Formats: sequence, structure tokens, C-alpha cells
Amino acid sequence: MANNLWAKRAPVTVRDAKHELFQLVFSSQTDRQEALKKAPWFIDSKIFTFKEWETPSERLYHDLARVPYLVQFWNLPEEYITVALGRLLASRLGTVEEAGMYAVW
Repeated sequence: MANNLWAKRAPVTVRDAKHELFQLVFSSQTDRQEALKKAPWFIDSKIFTFKEWETPSERLYHDLARVPYLVQFWNLPEEYITVALGRLLASRLGTVEEAGMYAVW
């Protein structure tokens, strides 16, 4: 499954790290950075979050209580499409780290 998602440059090895944690070993640094940047991933109706471990023992303290998400709001009336409203709506879901306008081509 992982190779279908990230096989753009090189294969990915998935290892079971126990307690519903998995270690993904990327052969490509670029693929690894892309996976981290675009996380969380939704695969087979499950949420996968990623965290870079500094040391192998750090995974024992892996905290998933705070996970960043990209939120997009669609079908708003044109006059309501503002960064301020996006920030307000997103704040109802949690802490807003960044808000902006994104063009759809």
C-alpha cells in the first residue's frame, strides 16, 4: 500500500513498531519530506499521521493528541470568501496555525 502512495522516486519499507504505530523507511529523502508535509493521510477510511522520530525510543512517547489538518471550505457565497471568515470557521475546529486563500484552477 505504501509503495502505491509514494513510489514516485523510490520504494518505501513499512515496519510494525507495535501499539498501532508503524515505521515508514523512505529510500528517497524527497518522498519522505513530501509525506511529512502533506500529512495526515486518509487511506482506506483511516487517518494516518506522521511524525519524525529523533531516536528510536522517542516512539514510546508519541503523542497524537494534536494533529494538524488542512481544512477547506467549499460552496460559500462569493462575498463570504475571505481569510478572516476562513480563520473564524477553522477556529471552531481547533487552533488555526495558518489561513489563506487558494485558487482553484
